[in-house]
Parts: sequence; structure tokens; C-alpha cells
Amino acid sequence: MSQFKRVKVFISYSHSDSEQVAGLRHFLAPQVFDVFFDRDRLHPGWQWEPALLQMIFDADVFVLLVGADTLDRDYVNRELDTFFSMKNEAGVRHLIPVLIDGCDRIPERVATYQALDLRGEDAQSRARAIGQAIHGALFIPPSERAQLDRMPVGDPKEGAGDAMQKAWEAGEISLSPQALSQMANLGIVKANIQCAHREFDPVTMGAKQCESDADVVCPACTTGACEEPYHLFGRFCTVLPPGDMFSPGTKLFFWCGTCHGPVCVRCLGIQDDYPCPPDQVLSHRFHCPACRALIQVAPVLNVDFEGVARECLRWTKAGGPPGTGEG
Repeated sequence: MSQFKRVKVFISYSHSDSEQVAGLRHFLAPQVFDVFFDRDRLHPGWQWEPALLQMIFDADVFVLLVGADTLDRDYVNRELDTFFSMKNEAGVRHLIPVLIDGCDRIPERVATYQALDLRGEDAQSRARAIGQAIHGALFIPPSERAQLDRMPVGDPKEGAGDAMQKAWEAGEISLSPQALSQMANLGIVKANIQCAHREFDPVTMGAKQCESDADVVCPACTTGACEEPYHLFGRFCTVLPPGDMFSPGTKLFFWCGTCHGPVCVRCLGIQDDYPCPPDQVLSHRFHCPACRALIQVAPVLNVDFEGVARECLRWTKAGGPPGTGEG
């Protein structure tokens, strides 16, 4: 089986900017990115300098967060010196300067590199933009991007998710379906996955599929839905009886914290009925078909189908419950 190689990222920053760095850990998720934060990866008893040099040597991307005093810090300059000295020796490397709050100029020694200006952005926007920049620098070669764009999309029962899985296992693409769904849900990458919603077309007297791209993708079948609430509800949400989809009441969606995304009701086999009495749904042990982890049943109170669809979309774009910083 072809294994997905995570992107190794070294984050260089002034510790006075630690609060602006904190959100990166959540958005640069470990299933996709192998991120080196010195405070996380340098353990007590280690020889500090050799370990740090090895991290920089191994990194595919060096991200420099430029704040008010970044280039006044000796250790940041030493990290940059190490990157530049190893750049040719270690092969193709990428440096991404990121301007954050407090920065009033681009340092001369990195001025020749295309910088991201994220001053004034909130933590989620900042983290998502950095993820997009890393992806744009090296994540998928153009030939493989074209292969992803051509992957079939449709109902999981018709083999759309299986086709992507088989292509990955055959080594035709290097991005696993689960990694693709996670990056698409966070907004890091667009993979041209089409919304799989179908409805009756009175003109052709047949089924018509939505022509929009999917904004929410199931990690289990790599099938998704656009932001249209009715389309999103039909694939990812259910009603807790008594009640119906149109009336205010308790609605549910099903969240995998390991895959950082919602699992569609078709993969869970609950598009028509629950596997337990309705009063036991919130405590039922659903497992994610992609990773086998327990799924969180997320209730949204006193909403119609639009309300639960919006909340599911919010969780998806935040990589978990908004505002918690956790998946």
C-alpha cells in the first residue's frame, strides 16, 4: 500500500508571540502535517542544539513568524542560519515568512521570499492561510492534482469513495482519502469534490446532481455536500424524534474527533432509521468507518434543518467545536 507522507514543518518564532502561534497546532493537524514546535519536541535531558539542528534538517518547510521582535532573538537567527546553511545540502526546501501582529517591516534576510501578510487576522484565518501556503509550496505535484480532479464523485453505494481509495492504494495518488477530506474541510485544499446531493428533475423526469463543489466531506467515503443547508442536512444530519426536519427541535450530526470532520449518515447507515431507540441515540456507540474511533453525537437544540446544517458547517471549518481549540 502506498503510504501518505506527512509534510514536515518547522515553526520559528519569538516566544513573545506564543499566543499567536497556539492556533497553528490545531489547524496543522497531525494526520497531515508533522509540525516541529521547539517547546513540544525538545524534551528534558536532550542536548538542545543537535536536536534542533536535526529538526531543521528534516523539515520540508521552514515557517518564520515575524512579529515585533522576532529578528532580535538570537535563537531565531540561529535557526535561520541553520536553515540557509542546510538548504542546498538537504535538497529542495521552502521558506515562508509570515507577518503577524507587531511586525512593521519584512526583515532583509528573508525579503526575497514571498511573504504572507496575516496582520490583523484571527487565529483560525491565520492558521488556515499558513496551511494553504504550505500546501501550495509542495503538497501535491500538478500531475497528481489533475488525477485528484478527475476522481469520480457520487453516492458511496456507487463506489465513489472506493475509487479514490483504490487509486491511493495503487500509488496513483499520494494523498489518502482521509487526509484529503480533512484538508478540504479545513479549507486548506480544493480537490473539486462535487456535492453528491441528488433530487428529482421534472424536466428530464430523472435524478439531477448538484453542480456545486462540496464544502463538507465525509472522511469515510470522501463524498460530501455544498453549503446549501438542505443538501448538507440530507447527507450529514438527522432528526431526533418526535419532530421533523422543518420544525424547530433537536437535530443531530455525527463528529469524528480523530478525522476532524463529520461522518455522513449513509456511512453510518442511519439515513432511514437509528440502530437503537431514539432516546438512546445520544449515548449510542457509533464508530467512524474511516478510523474506527468513537463518534461524538452532536445535538443542536431548537433548530430546523437550516440551523443544524449551519452548526455542522461551523464545526467543519473550525476543525472541531468552534472556540474550543480542540477537535
